[in-house]
This record gives sequence, structure tokens and C-alpha cells, in this order.
Amino acid sequence: MNDEAALRRLLQLAGPDLLTLANSGIVRLSAPRTQMLGTFAWTEWHPVDKVFEICIDADTIPRLSDAQVRLALRHELGHIIGGHFRFEPCGTDMLIATDISVNFWLLDKNKELVEMSQTAVGPDAMPVLADEWLERLGLPVTPHPVSLLHEKLHEMAEGEGQSGCGGIGHVSAEDAALAEALAEAAAQTIGTGSSSQRIPIQSHTPPQWVTDVINFMAAFKEPKQKHRRTMSRPQQALLQAARYVASKKWRWDYGLNRICLLVDTSGSMVGSLHQLNAAIATLAKAGIVTRLIAGDTRVLLDEDVTHIDELPGAGGTDIVPLFKRAAELRPKAVVCFTDGYVPAWPSPDVVGVPTLWVLPKGMAAPYGKRTEYA
Repeated sequence: MNDEAALRRLLQLAGPDLLTLANSGIVRLSAPRTQMLGTFAWTEWHPVDKVFEICIDADTIPRLSDAQVRLALRHELGHIIGGHFRFEPCGTDMLIATDISVNFWLLDKNKELVEMSQTAVGPDAMPVLADEWLERLGLPVTPHPVSLLHEKLHEMAEGEGQSGCGGIGHVSAEDAALAEALAEAAAQTIGTGSSSQRIPIQSHTPPQWVTDVINFMAAFKEPKQKHRRTMSRPQQALLQAARYVASKKWRWDYGLNRICLLVDTSGSMVGSLHQLNAAIATLAKAGIVTRLIAGDTRVLLDEDVTHIDELPGAGGTDIVPLFKRAAELRPKAVVCFTDGYVPAWPSPDVVGVPTLWVLPKGMAAPYGKRTEYA
């Protein structure tokens, strides 16, 4: 049951972005008196109602400043837009992995995060500071997929003689959850706002879904009849005149195939975009020219590419502008790489051509064909 005074304060401090989601029914705010797993802030997904419920313990709210309440709300929002609810729970290492992912966007607020944790829980409480944990894991201070962070944390746990899903180092499950006040970036990456951040793209092995893309595009090659001269068939009329001239021979030439690749670069996709570089290189080896149209709530990149080091984005999500830009090019087909956390799917009539969706495991495509990424 909600504490009315605490809930009223949450609504007053939520900010326009979060209130927009609350009014739309996507997110619900709560201030219960029962804590979840010993932490003061958490988010629940209700699959029947299809709504995320952000909860902050009512007894903790009076101890927090206005700025700290906003940080708590924004951190929970970061888990939602990061798509962290699609991961299977696996103890403390998954909590830490998702917190590192969210906290990366708050590297300049480490001091405030520590102060908030100690105010909410106690003087010895420490949040999961992204830069410290990335250094501990031997990773550069850049965005990393949650799956990679989870794997590294498993390795660390095994090296320290702990169970793969147990506590990591000196951070218990309760301590790991203290970081749930840490994501100001979440408030900047929701709604209709676009971001000017540059997302680094690291080279990895080609993802499995690129094979499905190649097979999908094979159906759209346009054969053209060309001719060449062949000495195996000399022109008979000139041969009688003792002149050996090759005759023309028709053949089919498929030429280069072009793909219109639409890429969602919103904040929730940051951990998955690392797959693109190897995917584009693989398409090039298959003779496919990639026209990359990328953006978060608007088109931020539109050009032919063979290699990418970074992409603009990390803002809100709206893939409809990507499809509208693709329609201007009149492609024979489009491929869209997105996590599906969108306010609305584009109508199939926007481009009006076959569409292949590259989606997370378990997410259904609105129409067309689908493949999935890890």
C-alpha cells in the first residue's frame, strides 16, 4: 500500500519526462513501506498489465533530498530504457552488471552517488561506481553490453572462490542494490529528446544474425543481361576471311546488392551496437553495399558505409523517422536493428517493401520477417 505523502512527493519531483510515461500508462510510481530485497528503490515489471512500476521505500523518502529522489527515479528509469528486464536474474553479478551499465552515464556524479547511498542506507554503504568496476574487470571505461559485464563478473567470482551467481568481492546483494539512485542520463534518454553523444563501436566477431540478413537480401538481387566476347565462339563470317574475332556471348550479371540498414541508436541500444562493425564488414565481403540510416528520435546518420568507429545517439527512441528516410531512397527491402522498446511501430506502408527485423530474443516482429540478436 502506498504512503500518500511519500507518493505525492515522488510525483512532484518526477519531472516531465517520467510524468509523460506515467500518464501514458507505461510506468507507474509507488511508495510502499515494504522494501524489495533489502534495497530502498526497485522496479517491477507486470506482464499482465504491461506496465513498469518504479518503487521507492516510503520510510526512506523523507531522508532523501529532492535531488536524491530525482536520482533514484532516474536510475530506475535507466534500467527500463536499458532493456535490463529481458535478462534472466542471476544473483548479485547480474545486479552489478546492470548497475555498471546504467552508472556509466553518471561518471561525473560519483560523489553525489556515494552521498545518496550513505544517506539512504548507512555510513558504510557504497554504490556500484562504473569506472571503479570497469577498471577492476580490466575493461576500458566505455559502454559495454550487459552480457559481457555479466560474463566478466562470473569469471571474477570464480577466481575469488565464490559461486557464479553469488556475491562479488566485498559487494553483497544488498550493497549492489544501493546503486539504484544513480542514472541522471536516464532522464535524458527518454521521450522525444535526441542526444548528441557519440557511441563507440568496437570490432567483434560477426553476429549470427548477419547470415540471416545475407540470405534475406539474396532474393533482391537484380540480374542484368550483359555480353562479353569469347574466343571459344569466333565470328564465322570473319573466320572465313582468315580473321579470328571473338563473338559476343550473353551472360547474367548480378552486380552489387544494396542493403538499407536502419539502426536504432537510442540509449537502450548502447550495449548492443558493438555488433554492427563486424556485421557491416561481413556484408561487404558478401558483395552487399550497406546504406546505414541511424538515429534515436531523428535521423543522425545517412550514408554508405564499410566501417564505423562510432555512432551518434543515446537519446530517446523513435524509429519512424528512420523508415521515412528509407522511403525516400526507394529500397527493394529494409533491415531494422532495434531492441523494440519504441513508443510506436512504423506502419508497413511507410516504406512499403519487405522488412527484416533484428530483435532481441523473444520479441515478436510487428510484421515482416524477424531474426534475433544476443
